[in-house]
Amino acid sequence: MDYSDIAERIAKVVVSPETITGLTRGAMSVPIDLGYLALSVFDTGNRWRMQTERIRLITAIRSGMLNHHQIMRAIGIIIDVFVSYIPKDMQDRVYRGMASPVAGRVLTTGIIAATIANRVIAAGSAAFLSKTVAGSVGFILTTGGLIEHCIYKSFELERKNVQVYYKLRQAGNRDFFYFLLKPYLEPFINALSVRSRYGEGEFMKILQILEHKAQ
Repeated sequence: MDYSDIAERIAKVVVSPETITGLTRGAMSVPIDLGYLALSVFDTGNRWRMQTERIRLITAIRSGMLNHHQIMRAIGIIIDVFVSYIPKDMQDRVYRGMASPVAGRVLTTGIIAATIANRVIAAGSAAFLSKTVAGSVGFILTTGGLIEHCIYKSFELERKNVQVYYKLRQAGNRDFFYFLLKPYLEPFINALSVRSRYGEGEFMKILQILEHKAQ
């Protein structure tokens, strides 16, 4: 992985999450959804699990999972896991160097979470998924494999970082939000993946680059 790119993307999210692009293209692309729909048809090895996950997702959505507060909570869980591995003195140095006047407290006050959640809601992705679940079979097929897209991104998160996956899942099936949040939070997940796969030393290299970019 490119550690400099990971650090730069994290810094961009911390300072100005409203500038991150690609949400609509990444989360609501019919060709992509059709690809995931086709994948689910041929993915015979995961057929039982896919059926179980569809039931879990549909049940979660019908119970009111897709709302601003729940999306904010999912974002907060991911960021809190990341921050928990940053030494306190380094946190202070990074925050002081950020250009934003609120950067010193942004990760703990939920400003990032609120900004990202607002953009997710504004893009209409969450509402679109709810309509897909509530709609007719024809509507679901027309919109492509949006449900499959959501499930496979949850699988991707599990492969990248089991800790974050289970924290989100145990907090109310919030692992399903990853397909909406990936454009913003993928660098945090990538950094945590570096830590879990290659150790604290490699993770610290990313943090040191992040600290340098904050100067």
